[in-house]
Amino acid sequence: MKVSVIALLLLSFLGLSMASAKNFTSPPALKWNRTFPYILGPTVCSGSSMFIADIKGFLYEVQVASGNVLWTRSPNGPFNQSGTPVIWNSSLLVIPPSGDHNIIALDLVSKQFIWQFTAPTNDAFMSTYRLHVWQDRIVFAGDYPYIYSVNAATGALVWQSSPLCSDSTECAVLADSLAISPSGEVCVGTGVLGWPGYIQCFDGQSGAQTWQYSTWDGVQTAPLFAGNWMLIHTNIPQNDPNPDIVYAFSNPPDGTSDYKWFYQCGSILGVVASLPSLIYANGLIYGICRFDDQIGDATVYALDYATHKVVWRWRDTYLNPYASLLVTNTTVFVSQYGTYIEAMIALDAHTGKQQWSFPIPGDRIGDGGPIMSQDNTLVFSLLAEGGPFQLMALST
Repeated sequence: MKVSVIALLLLSFLGLSMASAKNFTSPPALKWNRTFPYILGPTVCSGSSMFIADIKGFLYEVQVASGNVLWTRSPNGPFNQSGTPVIWNSSLLVIPPSGDHNIIALDLVSKQFIWQFTAPTNDAFMSTYRLHVWQDRIVFAGDYPYIYSVNAATGALVWQSSPLCSDSTECAVLADSLAISPSGEVCVGTGVLGWPGYIQCFDGQSGAQTWQYSTWDGVQTAPLFAGNWMLIHTNIPQNDPNPDIVYAFSNPPDGTSDYKWFYQCGSILGVVASLPSLIYANGLIYGICRFDDQIGDATVYALDYATHKVVWRWRDTYLNPYASLLVTNTTVFVSQYGTYIEAMIALDAHTGKQQWSFPIPGDRIGDGGPIMSQDNTLVFSLLAEGGPFQLMALST
């Protein structure tokens, strides 16, 4: 469950570098806490509201200020994973499939139906895969697997990629390993654990494949586009004594398969870092990985963008490598859920110094990690064995 749902951690908002320069040095206070009947996925904010889906396919609109549920949409069919809605052009709410393998768009205000997209290849849409917004497109991956680019206003198919692999039993889009560069190039990681994996890139306008690189094993983290670099975080490559490595390629790829530099961020087989496992903000590249074989032991780090050298590391023996990061101009928020301690932790974004730790009740902080609303409310979901499942907000 952890691996498949942590894959939901979204590039669009979880690791987003916020424009606010607010210093979050003071410990937060509990703003509200709401209980839901099923496990919740990640949340997306829109003004004073946020939208979140649960594992049964129910979609909720929740008021940021109070935590009150303003609107609920029931699922259309059987559902076994929580997806993540996206908002396009401040007008459309595009929601992932709920068992019927359709992508549906609703008017953000009225919630009236606008369009529906069904894959022409009978591809199974995994709702755990994030929908990505680029200009007038909604881009996402199927399960067997293809990439689709859909007109966001009409739901019409713009392009569909060639199959990402010839054998779906040996190749699939793992987790949410798709990302879009600022120029629109679509890159995705494929593979399954124990089989060779690839990073493949496609022209955002035509869908033609432009580049491919073997990563030795399944790629479970989305590429990070940071200035002149495209970075990937590989996990558990075969026949490699140093399995947890960040590789940097030219952005856009220069036609070769050679990486330009790398950083060995961990030294243990079996770590599956959170998504996004890499975040670019404040002239630094932030990440999280595992350094030794103690259960839950992991490290948050920051690399200088220009020199590729380590600026700081913060290590906690109870930090699980499944934890997620949220970065602002001043602060790195760490969703810490380890073997013994669950907490939301704030680190200085430039020095790595811990500023505060807010204890969290429950089994662990939920998949999707924290998001920050426009009024600096920190929102995240909580999981507990057998429930209850909660959505919590902190005033920062």
